[in-house]
Amino acid sequence: MVDNLPKLGTGRIDHIAFKATNINEFIERLEAGSLPYHRQSIPEFNLTQLFVKDPDGATIELNFFATIS
Repeated sequence: MVDNLPKLGTGRIDHIAFKATNINEFIERLEAGSLPYHRQSIPEFNLTQLFVKDPDGATIELNFFATIS
């Protein structure tokens, strides 16, 4: 068998995305663990995203959609 996966980096997976709730709890936990993250807002979709790296360097994308009343 030939191993054609890169020896460094995330391999074939760059990132994975999840729909999530309670953004404040996520931020508290990330900051409590001293984990760096990036926050991005997309107002036209009522969406806030958090991006964090896993230990292998893959990006975890967390999508928080605002509830419209």
